[in-house]
Amino acid sequence: MTTEQQYILQILSAFLRREKCPAAPPASLDWQAFLKEALAQGVCAICYFCMDKNAIPEKARKQWRAAAYYGIGACFRVMEAHSKVCKLLEENGVPTVCLKGYASAYYYPRPEYRAMGDVDFFVEDAYRAKARELLLANGYEEKDLKRHHDWLYYKHGISYELHFAISGVPRGKEGEPFLRALEGAVRERQWVKSKAGEIVIPSDFHHGLIILLHTASHLLSGGLGLRHLCDWAAFVNRFDDSEFRRVFQQEFESLRVWRFAQVLTAVCERYLGSKKNDWTGDVDADAVDKLMDEFLRDGDYDFNREFDQADWMVSEGFSIRVGHRSGIGNMMATLRNAVEYHWPRTQKNKVLLFFGMVYSVARYGVRILTGKREKLDFAQMSKEAYERRKLYQAFGIEEGIEE
Repeated sequence: MTTEQQYILQILSAFLRREKCPAAPPASLDWQAFLKEALAQGVCAICYFCMDKNAIPEKARKQWRAAAYYGIGACFRVMEAHSKVCKLLEENGVPTVCLKGYASAYYYPRPEYRAMGDVDFFVEDAYRAKARELLLANGYEEKDLKRHHDWLYYKHGISYELHFAISGVPRGKEGEPFLRALEGAVRERQWVKSKAGEIVIPSDFHHGLIILLHTASHLLSGGLGLRHLCDWAAFVNRFDDSEFRRVFQQEFESLRVWRFAQVLTAVCERYLGSKKNDWTGDVDADAVDKLMDEFLRDGDYDFNREFDQADWMVSEGFSIRVGHRSGIGNMMATLRNAVEYHWPRTQKNKVLLFFGMVYSVARYGVRILTGKREKLDFAQMSKEAYERRKLYQAFGIEEGIEE
């Protein structure tokens, strides 16, 4: 861990515990590297507004102030966008609930410090067509209807993701228990006040499950950063030990995500100074350190990590589960997802899907031969995939073994 990362964690720890931040930064701190890391991890505003401004060199202070105030301004615009889209849909008979974004910021000591880049909102499938109609009629520009769990819209420079499925839920039978657990997400939603208007967010239980799924899906597909860790820490800090057990333990154990919740919370306790919870149990220190490595390795916006081809052999992505299929099986699942994304008609036509996959493999081979793609090293990929699979299984996110 770098000096800059260590100091960021000290600041985040104090912020989340509502304490005074460390007074003096380390003498060896590289201010440019510090700012770059805070931006990459999605925690720039928290760091700037919690630091002693007099401790920041003048040139660096100007850069930090500009970046932090830009982040705060963007946060308020996105909060207002949350409120407006909720009002539009609810007043026109489309029940909705916001995911992540302000739903996570709500649990922070200062919600406006939580970086927000877009508006994620969920509607049940029966209301999807009506929601689309309303958005188009009210100036929301349609951008992408190919995505497998959401549709993308833009308005006034803000991105809106209309979700009709929850990221992280596995496909097939493995995902059915999660779908049942999430059935009441819209029905049990709650309206909360923000500085930009009222916003509808999930219940505590549904939000906890959704961000746990979201964090795991980022872990398996890249782009996992300290902002995700702060989201979980801020959320868990709202509960005492017995209350968390009462609300979550039985359901999380039945979904086999309790272990992941324990490891994730243990990371918060060790590195963000969160209060020690009895329900966290005895989590292996090595697993805690390795999960923290994942947060520091990736960065929230994937600035620090080049694409890892070994991931193709571990999971098909967008799921909390590491499957028991072979590495080649996972690569085929990843290929299938890519084909279904680029050619939506293949989702319902197995013949088209087959030809789409054959075409994609052939096209990839041609690009390798012409030097436009790097040649795949299957031996190295298999070795790395084996190590990552063991790592993820230690976090409790492996798939159940079919009988």
